[in-house]
Parts: sequence; C-alpha cells; structure tokens
Amino acid sequence: MRSLKKITIVLFFITFITFHLVLMKPHLIDSNLIQAEALPTSTSSSTDSIPIKRIMIVTTWRSGSTFVGDIIKSAPGVFYSFEPLLYLDHHAGSKTALIQSIFQCQFTADFLRSINGLSGLPNDMQRNRRVWDECHYNRSLCHDPHFIGSLCSYSPVNLIKTVRLRVKELNTLLKNDPSSKDWKIVYLVRDPRGTMSSRDGLKWCQINPACNNVNRLCTELVEDLELIKELVAQFPNRHYLVKFEDLATNVESGTEKLFQFLEMPVLKPTTAFLDSHTKSNDQKLKENFLDFDHSTFRKSDAVAYGWKNKMDTKLIANITSICASALEAIDNI
Repeated sequence: MRSLKKITIVLFFITFITFHLVLMKPHLIDSNLIQAEALPTSTSSSTDSIPIKRIMIVTTWRSGSTFVGDIIKSAPGVFYSFEPLLYLDHHAGSKTALIQSIFQCQFTADFLRSINGLSGLPNDMQRNRRVWDECHYNRSLCHDPHFIGSLCSYSPVNLIKTVRLRVKELNTLLKNDPSSKDWKIVYLVRDPRGTMSSRDGLKWCQINPACNNVNRLCTELVEDLELIKELVAQFPNRHYLVKFEDLATNVESGTEKLFQFLEMPVLKPTTAFLDSHTKSNDQKLKENFLDFDHSTFRKSDAVAYGWKNKMDTKLIANITSICASALEAIDNI
C-alpha cells in the first residue's frame, strides 16, 4: 500500500512537470514576446530585430492611393506611414532623408508630434493600426521616439504612402541607397479625367498650382510613366505599375496580383476588410474607404468612371485634348 502511494506521488509529480513544460512554458514565452513588442526595452531602434519588408506607394493627389494603402495595411503586422512627406510642407528637411529614416525605424519627437496632430496637421498616426492599438489609451506613447521605433522594428511590414514624391526624385534615391534593392515600389496611375474630377471641390487644391493645373498633371504623368516603365522592365521584382481603374473594377483579383508582387499572402483580415468595405450598404463607409466624394465602391464602374457622369462634357473634352499623350501612355500599360 505504501509502495502504491509512493508510485502515485511520483506519477503526479511527473504529470505536473510535463504539463508545465509542454503547455505552460510556451504560453509564458508567447506572453513575454507580446509584452516585448508592446513595451520596448532597448534604447535604440534596430531594423535587425526581424526581417522587414519595405513597401512604398507612389502616385499623385486623388489617384486612389488611400484605397491601395488601406488594402495593404489590412494585412497583419503592417507599420503604416500615411503621407509622411506632408511634414516637409511645414518643416525644413529632405524627402530622401525622411523616407530613409522611416524605413530604418528612426523617428524624431518633432516628426511624431506632427503626425499625431499636435502641431496643426491632421492626426495621421491613427491610420497606423500597429501603433494606434498600443497607444491610443496612452497618447504620450504615440509620439515617443523610443516606443514607436521599437514597434516599427518589430513589424514585419513597413509601408509608406505618398503623393508628394515624383518618380524622378525616387529614382535618384533608389540609385544612391543600396538598401533600396530590397524595397517594393508600387506605382499607381489613374485616368487624369478621374483625378481632376476627384480634385474638384477641394478648397486647398483650388489654390495649389501643383494640384489644380491639368497641364502640369498630365505633363508630369507622361514623364513619370516613362521612368516607371523603364524601372519595371529592369527590375520587375521591385517595381509594380497598376492602374486604379483596373483595381477598382476587379478588387479581388487586383488585390491577389498586388499581394503576389509584394510576396505577401492574402489572409483573412484582408479578405474580411474588403468584404466589409466593398459589400457594405453603409454609403459613408464606402466613400471614406475610397477617399472620394462620389459614387459607391460596390458599383465599381461608377467608382472608376464616375467622372463621365459628374463632369461637364466640355470640361471632359478639354482635359481629353490636353492629356492626349498621357491617356495614350496609360492605355498602353
């Protein structure tokens, strides 16, 4: 009897140890990793923490870049910088240096205060779900360089979306930065008639020659497309050219192609995001998703080609004439 009791005690002890090692220890390790992501412990930001995929969306105002950025940021683990170059409209600095610092997960307190809406600019930090989920209850963390740098370093995807960078400027950066060979660049182009229709009514655009001048839009579009096509031909794994109209009229297959280029799987969060935004009956939700003031996203033709019904026929004819070369270049994509 005493021998049986000893055996029972030994078996219980072995079972307890096994349970701790097999079930509890992995849970504790996972918890520690989660805490390590949320609460940075190092004094400097390092991109060596995990391999980071660096992606940049480049286009011009009202070409659908918010739409594309929202699709990509729906993937898990994306650190999203929405229009960071807006900071340079109000502060001295270099576009190249700012882009490089973001991709290196290095941020100044002044820059973070600015993108948090604390210096008179919009609060674009809230578009970065990776950050906002961690700091919206403690806003001081949102502009803490140490905290944000660590979150960035532990994010598998670092995404920048900008309408303030010409392709020729980007090309110079790519030539001078050896690390850019690992970047993924997405160039988004849109029919200039749709772009100008979407810009119509924007007060800030009406007084900005970089935005309200159709001649400038189409001249720059032709120049950019020439460079883009060269880059895509030379480095097809690094550069991707997509027409907004193609993506808007077939979102699912367009997203599949985009993510294939990015070497990212289309996971449930992205498909759920697309379903909730493109199949919703909430008109305001769909308008906000596209960042447009017209039409619904579920009616894809209306989204991509809504300018045909919105714009005056004489204005359409005028833009078509001015932008003949640009329209031809877009048709040849």
